[in-house]
Amino acid sequence: MIARARGSVSGVGELTLLFGAALRGSLRRPFYWQEFLEQCRFIMTANFIPLLLTGLGFGTIVALEAGQFFKATSAEYRLGGFTVMSNIREFSPVATGLMIAAVSGTAIVADLGARQVRSELEALSVMGLSNVLFIVV
Repeated sequence: MIARARGSVSGVGELTLLFGAALRGSLRRPFYWQEFLEQCRFIMTANFIPLLLTGLGFGTIVALEAGQFFKATSAEYRLGGFTVMSNIREFSPVATGLMIAAVSGTAIVADLGARQVRSELEALSVMGLSNVLFIVV
């Protein structure tokens, strides 16, 4: 029980140190713009199709449910505007955040694991590059 608690506290401490190093590194030079733009391109291409399909599905559900309400109140002409506004204001930010966290987060963690297995992280340290600056930030 104590070892488990100690492991949890140790994990929180390591995450806090990593967060501090990432925060310090994001404000210092060198900035790896090329790597940053490559990661942005990857995130956009990896998330485009899942976001499109999820938006289509949820948009259809919202339109069907709201259509019944607007039909009952004789206001069918408002369905299009309601569907667009509900998707843009409510669904899109939530879905985008979830998809980026799920798809991109998984891919980035898999990349970090693969780099660890191939000893690329040690190679970056030998070359004088900070792992936190190059990979995390």
